[in-house]
Amino acid sequence: MQYKKKKRIFVALGISKGLIKKIQAWREARHDFPVRWISDKDLHITIISPWYSGRVERVIEKVKYANIALEPFSVQFKKISFGPKPEHPRLIWAEGESSGTVVLENQLKRLFRKRKEKRDFLLHLTIARFAPNDFPSFPVKKLNGNINWKERINSFLIMESHLRRSGAAYEILSKIPFKRK
Repeated sequence: MQYKKKKRIFVALGISKGLIKKIQAWREARHDFPVRWISDKDLHITIISPWYSGRVERVIEKVKYANIALEPFSVQFKKISFGPKPEHPRLIWAEGESSGTVVLENQLKRLFRKRKEKRDFLLHLTIARFAPNDFPSFPVKKLNGNINWKERINSFLIMESHLRRSGAAYEILSKIPFKRK
């Protein structure tokens, strides 16, 4: 039997070029922040956190043939803030809400037999990362980040995370459209 290297995979939602343009405009106004901006191609919304699998093809097939019946839904981002903890920030992210993401998360966790996480699901889109000890050099300590960014979701992604010294890079392994209810 041949050994298969395990891949670090996760479930995410892709974002549109229109939302990427809004993020680009927001970033441009803050070009002096000491952060590593997430590249446009790597922007996504994580639904199920990464896990390791040596059987990625089986995971994709399982998802494609599962009874995940969802109508397209909307996601609305309302603010940009430091995260994950305001008292110890290391990210800049857009926070949002959508009942559709909770339904999708629950269906996929049942499918993959994943336990519910101890913390509540927080819909977010990471825009930048930084070392926590760089925070004192930020030009602001609190973001006045009220936004109104809407996104229509009609599929989800199985992605692979490639961990590198310069930060994670992401690869789309499969795009799965929603099946109509």
